[in-house]
Amino acid sequence: MLQVQPITTGLQSFQGMMFLALQQFIKAKVPEIKWIDTEMGQLENYGIGEGQNPRPPVLFPCVLIDFPETDFDELSQDVDWATIRIEFRLAFAQFSNTSNITPQTVQEAGLQYWELEKKLSQNLKGFVTATPDGIPIHQPLSRKKAVTERRQYDSIRMRVRSLLFTTTLEDFTAQEAMTTVIAPPSLQL
Repeated sequence: MLQVQPITTGLQSFQGMMFLALQQFIKAKVPEIKWIDTEMGQLENYGIGEGQNPRPPVLFPCVLIDFPETDFDELSQDVDWATIRIEFRLAFAQFSNTSNITPQTVQEAGLQYWELEKKLSQNLKGFVTATPDGIPIHQPLSRKKAVTERRQYDSIRMRVRSLLFTTTLEDFTAQEAMTTVIAPPSLQL
């Protein structure tokens, strides 16, 4: 289902506008998520050294958003077709035991991360950022992959799921920066 999120911001970059729109959208649609931020290594770089906090600087559950890769295909001299990957790292502190000797109600509490991932994925699929007057600035998000991150050195036993979505758009960035260069007569064709 198409889910449009209008965004008003002074930012010009697609990633900046998209991040703010996603943050507002997730906060409204999946209020169970307590922390939404840009991916800056928060789940890896914590608790190192004496006197450091042994927990990451986030609230759980959290979503960390990154734009790890963009591919471009040239449509014309100053317009590209961009395919943008957006990664959502959904992280949980360990909830409760899910072993076979645990009562089912406790197991269900411990498996709530699957429910939250489902809700987040359902809401992100088809998400579109739009200008304040409702004009979409990219194609709807499409889900591509969901994987569990294997974590070796994790003192609090976090569960981290990486959800990969893509979108496409016409990128006019080069058009804004183009300048006219007049070649000397000896180089003109």
